[in-house]
Amino acid sequence: MRQKFSAFAVLGLVGVPFVANAITIRDDVSDAASQAFAAQSQFQSVGRIGSGSGVLIAPNWVLTAWHVASGYVSNPSDAVFGINGGFYTGAEVYNLAPLGSNVNTVVTNGTDLTLIKLTTNVVGVNPAQLYTGTSEVGHTASAIGFGSGGSGTSGASLGAGVKRGMRNTIDLYVEPVPGGDPGDIQGSASRTNTFISDFDDTTAGHNQVGTADWLDLEGNVAGGDSGGGLFLEENGQYFLAGISSFAGWDVPPSVPYGYGSLSGFTSVSGNMGWIQNTINPVPEPATMFALAGLAAIVARRKRK
Repeated sequence: MRQKFSAFAVLGLVGVPFVANAITIRDDVSDAASQAFAAQSQFQSVGRIGSGSGVLIAPNWVLTAWHVASGYVSNPSDAVFGINGGFYTGAEVYNLAPLGSNVNTVVTNGTDLTLIKLTTNVVGVNPAQLYTGTSEVGHTASAIGFGSGGSGTSGASLGAGVKRGMRNTIDLYVEPVPGGDPGDIQGSASRTNTFISDFDDTTAGHNQVGTADWLDLEGNVAGGDSGGGLFLEENGQYFLAGISSFAGWDVPPSVPYGYGSLSGFTSVSGNMGWIQNTINPVPEPATMFALAGLAAIVARRKRK
């Protein structure tokens, strides 16, 4: 039988009063080290959207979580992206999941994505490169987001609004439990658009999936990190592979977001078709026919 988990908490909701805190990290690593890691240049594309986070993926496009920004679709100008000391206003908002969808369903079925087109280009920041591979599980990844910090023992306990980072191993693809409650997930034998890591402390009691080994900056995501980026490194290049979506656990840890917790992410490459078509829409057939006709007329004139 596949192990079942509960994605108990989405990480920052527009219009919802419950907002949890942010990245927690192993006890023997300082909050300053988490902040310094997040400040490295390869993560400069991560900024803030409301109470959550977002990632610049083109000069005037931000990718974030549906549950963070879907509510801005009717008022795009309220979607303000803060990054590198500047603030940029939204012009258009596009949701992968339909507005009004059940949030627990969205965060677990791989559709927790929203794109925001900004009115102007972001200055002084290199957009993230997108991961196009098909094999996230087993990779070491870096999660970057905003919110408060904390440790595996204390849980999320420090002040919000600071950019922090952690590293973890992507352990498992997951899928909704057939016939289960919204938010229930189980391991999947095949690739899906949702994957998880767990917050280990080297003990079997807190190891939910994978091995009990921990990394130098082992941690977990929590509120304020939603919409932030999960980056994979390949050949010295960092690629945006996931968007932070939820946190949860199978067997509750001693504190929320502490050791034994899970981090859930929505796949970038698995939704690449939607991302590319939203940013660079393919013209309708009638439009393409008209453009082809115009090109033919121009070509004939040139020959005369």
